[in-house]
Amino acid sequence: MKLKHDKLQLSVYEKNEAAISFYQNRGFKLVKKEIDQEAGAADCLMEWDA
Repeated sequence: MKLKHDKLQLSVYEKNEAAISFYQNRGFKLVKKEIDQEAGAADCLMEWDA
């Protein structure tokens, strides 16, 4: 997937620390935190750049 794209974005709930760590270890950076109104939980937007 990374070979075909210059940028990838995904969102992960802030309390899912294992997922955040997993993506950070693969080069994703935390871009923004927002509150997911439906879930009532903090949502982290993460991004990987080529």
